[in-house]
Amino acid sequence: MTHDIIEAEDGLEAYNLLEDHPDFDLIVLDWVMPVCDGMQFLEKAKRRFGDTPVMMMTGINDKEQVMNALRAGADDYIAKPFENEKMLEKASELLQKKAVPAT
Repeated sequence: MTHDIIEAEDGLEAYNLLEDHPDFDLIVLDWVMPVCDGMQFLEKAKRRFGDTPVMMMTGINDKEQVMNALRAGADDYIAKPFENEKMLEKASELLQKKAVPAT
């Protein structure tokens, strides 16, 4: 299965893209972004588009920050640097979870 990928330069542009196209299957979000950081984006996006799974990428090795992101609604995270295969595996898992409604 293939997916279209849309990139944004910063958190505000990403949020505007989500506003214009609320049917994204998955959001892959960097923790550190200009204009609107990953946590700000996550909190806004989950309030408005809570069904879209979010995977956060971070180069920050701080378990407390990761826990805060998970509590704020991130569905998963991946620490940088990472292998592409690991990211694709995590993304596939999140897409499968979205495809199968919880019982």
